[in-house]
Amino acid sequence: MIERLIFTALQNALAEMAASRRKLTRLFHNIGISNAEIASIWTYFSTHPPMLVHNYPRVDEATFPLFAIILNEEKESTKFLNDEGGIITDEDLETLMDPTLEQGVIRTSIYQFEYSILILTQQPDLTLYYYQIAKWALTRSRQFFKANGLLDTYFSGSDLAPDARYLPEYLFVRRLNFQGLVENPIYEENATGIIRSVGGIFTDDSSPEARSVNASVEPIFVHPGEVGVPQPDLEDNDRDFDDPPSGQ
Repeated sequence: MIERLIFTALQNALAEMAASRRKLTRLFHNIGISNAEIASIWTYFSTHPPMLVHNYPRVDEATFPLFAIILNEEKESTKFLNDEGGIITDEDLETLMDPTLEQGVIRTSIYQFEYSILILTQQPDLTLYYYQIAKWALTRSRQFFKANGLLDTYFSGSDLAPDARYLPEYLFVRRLNFQGLVENPIYEENATGIIRSVGGIFTDDSSPEARSVNASVEPIFVHPGEVGVPQPDLEDNDRDFDDPPSGQ
């Protein structure tokens, strides 16, 4: 699940930063923060690592600073004919450890996703600091996301006013958006669910039923020369249509 990948990327990066002050110093030095301010950021970060949660936090159980991973939107953006994604290979069978899929098929489509990491603190400056840390953590993990099937990933951010329905008003919140594409394969035992043809009012003229219907319809002959009636394609255009053939 994408949420788990985001959680893992944040967790690993925060652990690395907590174990190496140089990573935090390098991050904030590169964006123009003074050494004195970096020292105070390190002092606070080393004793107040952010809490990681899925979905909106329960404020009575949360500690701050806090990173909350929220799904904003997910939608199917690209579909394929019959949703067919190919056949199940021996490698798939080995990975899935399911012998019933030996004659199976893969249905697939591409989903576009958008997640938000809400950065919540009780002070505005702390929100800015931890936002930079979260952005660093996810940007450095782009190859990790790609290796796990997340494609065309990119980030954006904005400030948020706390909504009293979800968060108390005394919190300061900034949002880091994470968007991209992911394939959503579904493995099935057989192809019985795939639509191969669509029935309707069309009748195959070569079928026995069609031939019996056509045989019961008598031909209608129209005398040539009538208005709006196409002329027959006669081999001998000079012969009158009503004249009997020669020799009779």
